[in-house]
Amino acid sequence: MKDSILAAATEEIRLHGSSFRMEDLARRLNISKRTLYENFRSKNEILERILSEKARDFYEQHQAILADEQLTCAQKLKQYFSVKSDLYNTLNGDHFREMFNSIPYLVDQAMATFDKDWDQLQAYLETQKQIGVIKDIDIDVLIMMLRGIARSIVYDNKRNPEECLHVLPEAIDILLRGILNEGADNA
Repeated sequence: MKDSILAAATEEIRLHGSSFRMEDLARRLNISKRTLYENFRSKNEILERILSEKARDFYEQHQAILADEQLTCAQKLKQYFSVKSDLYNTLNGDHFREMFNSIPYLVDQAMATFDKDWDQLQAYLETQKQIGVIKDIDIDVLIMMLRGIARSIVYDNKRNPEECLHVLPEAIDILLRGILNEGADNA
């Protein structure tokens, strides 16, 4: 029953954001509100569970990419930042921001999972630097740059978080190619 409730709530969020009504969710499932509350204490608990599962899925996809020994470092980075998470299907830009504004503690929970995700990328990049695949650069600065790009998209009211799927791979291409043309006069 809980999985059915979460699936239906995900659809309600996609359509109405985190301000969906429990009555509408119960109607969608053809159950009583009491049944909803027997499975989940509150709408916030449902939102928390959905966000947690979507963020974990995102992390696991990234983990699988970094563990894939068939991919080069460049291929891993391109795939890593091209992962299409179900999180973006559920929470478009306005719904994403609305949920975090109405339930601020969810920001901390989501950020904890996303921090774990950035930490695994940082560890991978440090390893690649140690074995000479990546130049001797400050990996902390690189991670700050990438996080900054992601944050600017997610928190910009004029953008949809799904834009990360277009901007981050382009940022990776720029990083991999560098910004100077070979043979250009660098004076």
